[in-house]
Amino acid sequence: MKILIVYLLFAIAPLMSQNVGINATGSTPHSSSGLDIDFTDRGVLIPRLSDAQRNSIVNPAAGLLIYNTTTQCMNMFNGSGWRQSCFECTFQVVPGSVPATCEGDTLHLSTNSILGASYLWIGPNGFSSSNQNPKIPSVGLVASGVYSVTATLAGCTSSPQNVSATIIAKPNQPNASSNSPVIPGNTLQLFSSNVIGATYSWTGPNGFTSTQQNPIVSNFQAANQGIYKVVAIANGCASDTGTATATLPPYQVFTSNGTFSVPTGVNSIRVCVVGGGGGGGGGHSGGGGSGHVLTGTYAVVPGQNFSISIGSGGSGGAGGNQVQGTGGNNGTASSITGLLTANAGNGAGASTTGGNGGSGGGGGCNAGNPGPNGGSNGSPGGACTYSGGLGGNFNSLAIFSSGLSITAGVGGAGGTLSHSGGGGGGGVQITGYNVNGFDGVNNASAKGGRGFGGGGGGGGYNGSNGIYYQAGNGAPGLVYIEW
Repeated sequence: MKILIVYLLFAIAPLMSQNVGINATGSTPHSSSGLDIDFTDRGVLIPRLSDAQRNSIVNPAAGLLIYNTTTQCMNMFNGSGWRQSCFECTFQVVPGSVPATCEGDTLHLSTNSILGASYLWIGPNGFSSSNQNPKIPSVGLVASGVYSVTATLAGCTSSPQNVSATIIAKPNQPNASSNSPVIPGNTLQLFSSNVIGATYSWTGPNGFTSTQQNPIVSNFQAANQGIYKVVAIANGCASDTGTATATLPPYQVFTSNGTFSVPTGVNSIRVCVVGGGGGGGGGHSGGGGSGHVLTGTYAVVPGQNFSISIGSGGSGGAGGNQVQGTGGNNGTASSITGLLTANAGNGAGASTTGGNGGSGGGGGCNAGNPGPNGGSNGSPGGACTYSGGLGGNFNSLAIFSSGLSITAGVGGAGGTLSHSGGGGGGGVQITGYNVNGFDGVNNASAKGGRGFGGGGGGGGYNGSNGIYYQAGNGAPGLVYIEW
């Protein structure tokens, strides 16, 4: 019956009046309305459509109203498109702008504070959060996009407000390497692989920093040991960190005075000490003796310091015109304080045999005798028509494990003419170092012994003009330590 009455009212309304009232009291509709619906216990339901259903309406009239079940808001067609009203709350969320964020960093989202409100954020890759100012740590590229936030207070939920976030890809991680291990005092060279369009930032031990792709650390010492880190930087973003470890080698070679500091974790060292070589005798004399060589193994304490003293080579004897040359000078001892001292080689006397260390005998009309001690004896010098004797060398040397080649150097050759000088005694040779006893002047003179502590070559004599030739100096000594 009620349905029929309503139907009839609508059917006859155009015939009876300019406006229509629907109510339970029979009151007259308001003159300003075409349709006046007046109830105190019910409302009006307009058509409820989803977005898809709304969009399927053919030729909607301007002013057409629906309730959008997709957005849960009122929609009106204004003649050119649908407009929406969600009956805003008395407050509004205002999200803060989001600066471009590097991949792997933390993305910060924020909005204004509304006292007593709760918040809901949604965004790319399934993101959601009920925090007012959420953070996304170690953010990935999939986090780029639009983030939406709403606030709810006293049952009213604000309309969503959007903010965009951009995630910048970080550059490729550089591969780091170095020329480690580095001998103390030498240069550490650091290397980074090339990252196109990037700059570089290095950090490391002892306050090291650099913006070069391949920096160096000069005068590398124990304090410079450790891990060196490098990042590539492009578009304001840093790559993952590349690392290179730099250490001292498990050995140290001293060719000049200094201090040895026992590295961390080291409780035992092996030592080889070589004294300075003696100088050759001037003019028709023997070669200088090589410095003595001593080795040993010692218990030590990390951080313990030892003074190192390197022996110098003795100067060679002078020559002369119609005057007998002078004898060579002794070298000086090498030592590591409190552990080992290796005596020097003796200089060869004028017209005499060489000093100790196995130097060659002087070549003369009277054959010089081989030099004693310090290693293999040198051969004697020949008679007037023969050359000086060959410098002696050490037959054996302790085997070390550093990877360096440490061998006994050969004695120097005697001169090639009659009345020649004797060869210098052989010293100790180490990979990467080219140190030898010095040769005498002129090919009537002899060669110096090879290696650290090698003796100087003896000077020769030219019987046709009466000139006695200058002898060679001895080579400096050495202290070698490994652990």
